[in-house]
Amino acid sequence: GEDRRRRQGTDPRRDAKEAARARAGDAEVRAKLDEKDGRIADLEERVRLLSQSGPPDASEGRESVPVDVADADGTGAAEEVARLRRELRELRAARGADVQALEEAQRALRDAELTEQQYLRVARENKRLKANLRALEDEGFWETIEELQARCEEGVALALESKASLQNILANFPSMDEPGNQLLQRLGRFAASAAAA
Repeated sequence: GEDRRRRQGTDPRRDAKEAARARAGDAEVRAKLDEKDGRIADLEERVRLLSQSGPPDASEGRESVPVDVADADGTGAAEEVARLRRELRELRAARGADVQALEEAQRALRDAELTEQQYLRVARENKRLKANLRALEDEGFWETIEELQARCEEGVALALESKASLQNILANFPSMDEPGNQLLQRLGRFAASAAAA
């Protein structure tokens, strides 16, 4: 049984492990994607703030840039903005790869779940077929079938004899014609259907 399933390419333990791996992969990629989304939002906010602030100038009322980021002429802020934008591009590219990995993980999960459902359906069908085969191999089953066939043949013979006797009675007693003819018809149908089977 199990060796045959392995030869046919279906191993329930392997399929269950694949489904579990696909679910874990899906969750892992989603977590990385969420982490990158948060990092992207942070970088975008920092770039926005640095881009708006420029060199520190208290008279213009802009937000001041940290001293370690910008020097007096603002070149440090420009370099920091450029660096943050590069990091942002890299993160977006990595996020795109994660989205593709997530889509692939979801496809793998769907495939694993479909395979698992198909295996369960086939396993149920095999169980039912095995029960049917065991019933066919059971001596008592065939004995019962033979007994039923013998009783049916005996019943057909009795129906034919009863029909012949009833026809004789009806010929001698015409007053019983109506109920007798109905019974004759039923006996005839029974004998004909049993002979056809």
